[in-house]
Amino acid sequence: MTAPTLRHPFAWGLWACALGAGLLLFLIWYPGIITADGWFQWREAISGRITNWHPVWVTMVITMILKVAPGLSPNSQLGIEFLAQSMTIYLSSCLFVLSISDNRSTRWIMMVAFVLYYPLWFALALVYKDAWFFGFLLLTLAFFFRYTRSGSWGDVLGIAVAAGLTILNRHTAGLSLILLSPVLLLIIRDEPFGGSWRTHAKPIAAVIVGWIIAAVVTKLVLVVKIANFANLILLFDVFGIVSRSSAPIESFAHLKTYQEVGHKAFFQGLSGLAYNGMSDYLIFSPDSIYPPDRVLATKNALWDLASLSRTNPGEWIEFKVLMLMQMLGISRYDFLYTSSFWNAAGSPFTAHPLLPGVKAALMERMVPGLVSTSLLYKIKLWNWPIYHYIPLTASLILNSVMLMCPRRLSPYQKSSLALLWAGMSCLIPFLLLSPGGTFRYMMASNVLWWLSVLLALMALSQSLRKNLKPAEQVGHPGK
Repeated sequence: MTAPTLRHPFAWGLWACALGAGLLLFLIWYPGIITADGWFQWREAISGRITNWHPVWVTMVITMILKVAPGLSPNSQLGIEFLAQSMTIYLSSCLFVLSISDNRSTRWIMMVAFVLYYPLWFALALVYKDAWFFGFLLLTLAFFFRYTRSGSWGDVLGIAVAAGLTILNRHTAGLSLILLSPVLLLIIRDEPFGGSWRTHAKPIAAVIVGWIIAAVVTKLVLVVKIANFANLILLFDVFGIVSRSSAPIESFAHLKTYQEVGHKAFFQGLSGLAYNGMSDYLIFSPDSIYPPDRVLATKNALWDLASLSRTNPGEWIEFKVLMLMQMLGISRYDFLYTSSFWNAAGSPFTAHPLLPGVKAALMERMVPGLVSTSLLYKIKLWNWPIYHYIPLTASLILNSVMLMCPRRLSPYQKSSLALLWAGMSCLIPFLLLSPGGTFRYMMASNVLWWLSVLLALMALSQSLRKNLKPAEQVGHPGK
């Protein structure tokens, strides 16, 4: 069996649809909305002092823009980054759709669903690392789907490159891809490659190679090391605990190590206090917040984190459950940053939409409901998609029903299961970080789970048609 055809006459219509969607997003939100994280990376590129507080890909893109077009206005420079981000996401989504199926109807249904998924109209207006991560993750999944139907070395190379780019945009991406790869291959493999361990090993090895490439690239461009992945795990968890206590965050800013106040001090505020969200960071340093040239936290951060969970298991479990409820949108939830619709303070960028009427209509009609925390908006069907537990629950139920049927899984069912697990692979590393309920952390999982639901419904529809017309042969969706 060969990989899905990408040059079929109807495929060009899908490419045009993706290109138009990315361009429309660019015109509505030009030059893009810069967040505090995004502005931090712009300042790094301008100063030439690149750190690994954020993954380095976005900083590399900005640096290239500044070198190639130094005379452009700040808005134009940001617009170039925003256009590149938008095109990456929508063109990757097109390759992803084309790689799942050769069936024209299936392709168009999935592409149109992706383009019309309105939470992305706002989430992708922000120029930031999470959007790039999402685009490159879709690209990685596309090459995985292609590989399981072709087994070609070209697709293995595609996995390695796409995985490396994905890892360069999120600290958690490497772990997500390692969790994703073996299970994904077991689910979506086709018969010609089902029995060979070498066939399964090649894409997994490609992910590891991509991770090594990302590490080498990071090392080459890094000027100052102020954090590492292990320290970030401890940093986010301890920050989340302290931010829920009654003590002012400033009082913890000058601690050398957390042992100076003892383990239990971090759990004292757990009971009955609301989570305040990630508005500041707790940094273990004798200096001030954001120390310029000091590595964060302690050398054995992971062991310290394990010690916290052992000494206070009850509070630890409570904290994790609360964070999981927030991440899935069950409890307190923020669709986007509270400052999502204007640029970060101190940045030179100003909103100048090229389609101001469309932007004004979106802001007036949709934003109040999407960002509201009132029960009135939560019960409206229009706002259900942004609550991650809804597509997750729907996908789990639909796939469980299909798995209980004795017949062999159809390609639709395999694809649905694969996307369900892909979303879970993005969620699991965040259970270590516990960043709280902001849409950007779970954007990839949210979209993948909804696409999983869509494919599961297609599988059920196909099964019903087959049962109603037993004499009619229902074809492979890839044909």
